[in-house]
Amino acid sequence: MSLAAAPRGLKWPAGPTLRTGLRGPLRGVVRVSTLMPMDDTAAFSECRNCLCLASRSAARSITAVYDRHLRPHRLRITQFSILTTLVLRGPTPLTALAKSLGMDRTTLTRNLALLERKGWVHIRHDGGDARTRLVSVTAKGRAVAQDALPAWRAAQGLVAGTIGATGATALHRLAKTRLG
Repeated sequence: MSLAAAPRGLKWPAGPTLRTGLRGPLRGVVRVSTLMPMDDTAAFSECRNCLCLASRSAARSITAVYDRHLRPHRLRITQFSILTTLVLRGPTPLTALAKSLGMDRTTLTRNLALLERKGWVHIRHDGGDARTRLVSVTAKGRAVAQDALPAWRAAQGLVAGTIGATGATALHRLAKTRLG
């Protein structure tokens, strides 16, 4: 085996090459660096315990429980959370609402557009600063959240019973922790 130069303007990643009888810009070069030895998969075995994958899987499972309970009220947990946060906080600047919900502004704006079309929230510009949009829950939105509250409580009880007090405490602590 020998190392060959990459065609003009291209760079090969590090790794061995083999010479061949090809002609043209790839004349004489075949990359073999993409071939991995069979025993290399053992190096990835620790990925089975990936905390990111586990947390995403748990979040999907928990979300599904809440969504299933809220479905008869034509709500998803994301929408319910927006409505209840607004009930608790009152009129809130969009940026502050996104931060309190742990959402990016784009995702929140998309969710708010649906809630506004249903008449559940009202979005207006702040009188003092035209760049700031204040979001508030309407009477109709508050009524929807109130009607769905027993379903949310049932989902909350199911999840809390499944993960236990220790799991619930750990989940709340993790949600408040800034990693990296």
